[in-house]
Amino acid sequence: MTQIIDTGKKQMAMVIPGINDKRLDGKIAVVTGGNSGIGLATAQRFVEEGAFVFITGRRQSALDTAVEQIGENVRGVQGDVSNLDDLDRLYDTVKQQKGRIDVLFANAGVPPEFAQLGTITESNFDQTFSVNERNTVYSTKSAPAVSGWWFHHSKCFYSRIQRSRGVQCLRCH
Repeated sequence: MTQIIDTGKKQMAMVIPGINDKRLDGKIAVVTGGNSGIGLATAQRFVEEGAFVFITGRRQSALDTAVEQIGENVRGVQGDVSNLDDLDRLYDTVKQQKGRIDVLFANAGVPPEFAQLGTITESNFDQTFSVNERNTVYSTKSAPAVSGWWFHHSKCFYSRIQRSRGVQCLRCH
């Protein structure tokens, strides 16, 4: 965006990066956990920057509210990211409706149940690990089949997804 600043003596043009510059114009994005929190804010920003966004969430009512809040260029796909069948359905939907994925933000997560070490159950651990870690790996593993970019990006994936929960190919971006 270019903003004109009037200093009184003369006008200056200033380019402000990141504001209304439509860096994602025409891109297709998937945001897991896009029905609330950081995922919702990310989905909103992606739409503002020109992307069409698919968001996921486990609760249909929360997903519907998020889609309504974002407004345009968004589609909600209900599912649990720890369920591989739900991830397959998500990517089938994206492939059928848009044909590709340009941006993947593997964001879905649940807060851990805090407990003393001696009281943690296998079920507590499995649920937290399944959503928070397994989701990231399987979301990124399954997404490339939609766009056919797996072989090019496969060397970039794992080192980047651990910290950011998103995928960025250093060679391409």
